[in-house]
Amino acid sequence: MNYKGQDLRPGSPHTFTVDTPLVFQWLPRRYGYPIPEKYLERLSEWAKREDTRVVKLVINGSGFTPEQRKELENKISNREFNPNKNIELIDFNELDLREYEFSFHLQPDKEIELSQCSKYTVSRYFRDLYSIPESKRLSFGVEIDSMRIFMLLALKSPMIYFDFDILPKENEKLGEIQAKQGFLVAENDETGHDYDGIPNIENAIIAVSDTGRVKIMEVYNEMKYRFQKHYPMLRSSLHHIYTMMENMISRTPLDEKPSISLSDCKNYDEYRDRFFKVKRSIIQRAFGFKINGGKVDIQYDNSWMKNKNELYTKEEIARIDGDASVATSIQVKSVSSCEHMYRS
Repeated sequence: MNYKGQDLRPGSPHTFTVDTPLVFQWLPRRYGYPIPEKYLERLSEWAKREDTRVVKLVINGSGFTPEQRKELENKISNREFNPNKNIELIDFNELDLREYEFSFHLQPDKEIELSQCSKYTVSRYFRDLYSIPESKRLSFGVEIDSMRIFMLLALKSPMIYFDFDILPKENEKLGEIQAKQGFLVAENDETGHDYDGIPNIENAIIAVSDTGRVKIMEVYNEMKYRFQKHYPMLRSSLHHIYTMMENMISRTPLDEKPSISLSDCKNYDEYRDRFFKVKRSIIQRAFGFKINGGKVDIQYDNSWMKNKNELYTKEEIARIDGDASVATSIQVKSVSSCEHMYRS
């Protein structure tokens, strides 16, 4: 892979220094769902704590009302909120995705011929997201995780991506972080998920160096294939990109191997359990953000996946519900969805 005139090869070590930019993401689940105040407070805390870093906030601007967008811009310009002037607001729809653009069909289920389905590019999908009927949209988890991959490719590396439930350690800065493979992710503590098969690592944190882009490109290539060939599956699988990424990282060739002998175990089940436990530790040592020096607290609140009442305070909900442009948009989208269902 060539990047910045370099022939990049996977597995090269990298040190994420104290000036490596931080990146956060907000994709509104519905039109008019702005960033919750508690998340903005966390963003401000990161920017104040990590004063040597640029903190990039990438949003899908299509999901904000003009008033919400202006309010966010004003907040970021506020000296109390952003005293170091190191928060940068970026609209995902303004990123240059030409190198990573591709087309795919919005196929609701595999029984429907592709010729009968709308064809979108990546850019158009996220730009027009809130006018696409629910019956054609990807699952929200896939939308978030795929937007993250496109975002990390479009932005310049090195960088460290954090979910909003990643918090700084009390009275500590991130410091320097070592990456043997030039790529790090969050270690899974087995408490943050509600589905079977807890992965070894997860994408609440993604640290990407120049050589780490090779791993992101591997994920992108597989994701592109599934967008184009298995769209119905991505509609029904909330964690599809997430678990696909974990599987690809777990298959990365590493020098360290599990050294478990079947003769040391009572039976095959014990051997298998011990093998995967050791393998999990090896993967986390190679790719774990915290193990390799990242000083963070992982909250796993997952509130962004829940309904409006769990995401916002009563005061915030009142402001959202009182926004006439949001109400009008919801009515228009509801009619559009009903018309689609009737025609189907």
